[in-house]
Amino acid sequence: MRRRRRDSVKGRKKRLSLCRKQAWKCAICGDEMIWIPSGYEGTPEDNHATTEHVVPYANGGSFALTNLVAAHYKCNHDRHARGRSG
Repeated sequence: MRRRRRDSVKGRKKRLSLCRKQAWKCAICGDEMIWIPSGYEGTPEDNHATTEHVVPYANGGSFALTNLVAAHYKCNHDRHARGRSG
């Protein structure tokens, strides 16, 4: 099982900025996202906001805001599960 990365303050700030820029709408499905506070240890909600790379980091994408979007946890997870085509 893949270990979840710890969320940094810088990462949370970027994600919050993306959420606000996108009016809290998921970049993949367009539905509303929710915010999970830092330090939350439970199972992520399907509709909580995560950060997604437009161009994957593994393919040369960066962590710059221009290459990031906010997406639901479930949409982000499902997209990775079926490949980045969706």
